[in-house]
Amino acid sequence: MALTTDVEQVAWDLEELLPAPGEPGVDQLLDEVDAIAADIESARGTIAGLDADGLLALLEKFADLHDHLGRAGNYVGLRFAVDTADAKVAALMQRVEERSTAVATRLLFFDLEWAALDDDKVDELLADERLGFASHHLRSLRRYRPHLLSEPEEVILTEKSISGAS
Repeated sequence: MALTTDVEQVAWDLEELLPAPGEPGVDQLLDEVDAIAADIESARGTIAGLDADGLLALLEKFADLHDHLGRAGNYVGLRFAVDTADAKVAALMQRVEERSTAVATRLLFFDLEWAALDDDKVDELLADERLGFASHHLRSLRRYRPHLLSEPEEVILTEKSISGAS
């Protein structure tokens, strides 16, 4: 007996990704993203003074933010993949991408402040084993130090990325 799969009968249950079904669930995730981003923004100008506990707390907020953005983005992306002609889903996907870019723009300060830290300070912070999960990423951010622009210039590049060929 051969196993056959009827593609028309295959369906993803994407609602598990959202706190509420459909577009209201996506909007709720995006509102939570804005709140988390505002909390992270309160750390602007303080990165150089963080100890390992403070950096860990900030990175946990970033992880929460990326979880929320990822669930919203995956939901709309997979919904769009099912029916690329659905204008309502396409508009929702565009809204998620725009909000994601806006949040990235607001939080650019972290990458720039982290890259500006003294090497000894970075080594001291990353010696804490609790930060091991993020050490590769944090070191990678610093690898591009010579190529980073000022914050206003980086903001322009980030804002253009939504319409550019990234």
